[in-house]
Amino acid sequence: MRKVTAFRALCVVALTCERYLCMSVADGREATMKARGVSDADAGVLSLARAHVRSITSGAKENFTVLSRLVPPDLRDDYAAVYAFCRVADDAGDADSRDAASRERSLMKLGELRGKLERCGRGELGSRDDDPLFVALQDTSERRQLPVKALHDLLDAFEQDQRVSEYATWDELLHYCERSANPVGRLVLNLQAEGQEDTPPSRAQRTCR
Repeated sequence: MRKVTAFRALCVVALTCERYLCMSVADGREATMKARGVSDADAGVLSLARAHVRSITSGAKENFTVLSRLVPPDLRDDYAAVYAFCRVADDAGDADSRDAASRERSLMKLGELRGKLERCGRGELGSRDDDPLFVALQDTSERRQLPVKALHDLLDAFEQDQRVSEYATWDELLHYCERSANPVGRLVLNLQAEGQEDTPPSRAQRTCR
């Protein structure tokens, strides 16, 4: 009984610490936005955008928890933004490929996402009329210095899914993986500041080249 009580007390302490840590992260983020000259209106748009990508992430049917307690609180919004982009793009690519017309619709959806991603890369998003997913992704990309090419590589791979159904050689398959699996690794490493130019390449970074 004492062990159970002690365990419950430990859980309460851990949850309380996490809550205050999250509050501290939120306060720090607000101070950073003010230092960057972000207006209250823009901050409100960004707040809604972050809530949007979190809802996509928390509602995803995965066999793992994307935003587990192992993810540092100050990175959770950024992980949510990157995951939401990957999820939405993957869904657009996998939506329907039964026939030529269906594949063309998927390619059109991916083309629309690429257009938004290009605007995101130019830093043009931030109004309530913009897609909140890309508003959040733009903020994450700017703060975490994400390689925009990796995001475009993913779209390339999803478009390739609509055009290629099988690969004749390992080299062809590896080339596909360079644009489908590898970019995710590079994005995650950048979120962890492993992909910066002034950071010595780790073994994980060399694996996800």
